[in-house]
Amino acid sequence: MREVPLDLIKCGMCGEAAVIAKGHRRVCDTCRGPEHDLYTKVRTLIQENPGKRYTIRDASELLDVEESKILHLVDSGFFKLSTKGIQLL
Repeated sequence: MREVPLDLIKCGMCGEAAVIAKGHRRVCDTCRGPEHDLYTKVRTLIQENPGKRYTIRDASELLDVEESKILHLVDSGFFKLSTKGIQLL
């Protein structure tokens, strides 16, 4: 049987330590569902308001979540930041 290399990470959503397979997203098993739910909320916010600029702070306040969680989605490649604000990839 082949061994899978593991990484010890700090979860991008909750900040807790977690062990993940090397190369996987930096989120613990407990936060995978909430991460997906937050992604859906941010994506919907952007899609329902085309042309509107949202900063991380704007999205955080409108969705009532911590800025660090929105930033985690950007860092994980779900969205990109530009001078036009948070954008879908």
